[in-house]
Amino acid sequence: MIRRANLDDVESLMELESRLFDNAMNSRMLEYELVKGQGWIYGDMLGYILVRFDAGLMDITRLGVHPDHRRQGIGRKLLELALSESPNAMLTVKKDNAAAILLYRQYDFEVVAHMAGAGAFVMRRKVKAA
Repeated sequence: MIRRANLDDVESLMELESRLFDNAMNSRMLEYELVKGQGWIYGDMLGYILVRFDAGLMDITRLGVHPDHRRQGIGRKLLELALSESPNAMLTVKKDNAAAILLYRQYDFEVVAHMAGAGAFVMRRKVKAA
């Protein structure tokens, strides 16, 4: 049901990306994300997550779910898979994306910065001690 994304997925990712985000990545950006990081796709392009790693920190660069398939746990499953790769994570989310912010808070993400010009928050996961 969830599989690793690859360069053959760029066109399909671009279609969903342009539907979901006002700052959609183009094909070169998506290729870069897949080459420099990794990604996973849920089902037949119902959702996807893209991540990059730097110095032990995972940057979740995209998490998107097809509008017709939201509130079915797809985003949660993708996020859990990514966090199983690295619990130490950060991301950027639009301030008006209440559903995404609620999801991230459920996984111990907290706002660490405001990007006023972009209307976004930077969130970082507070990793619990073992």
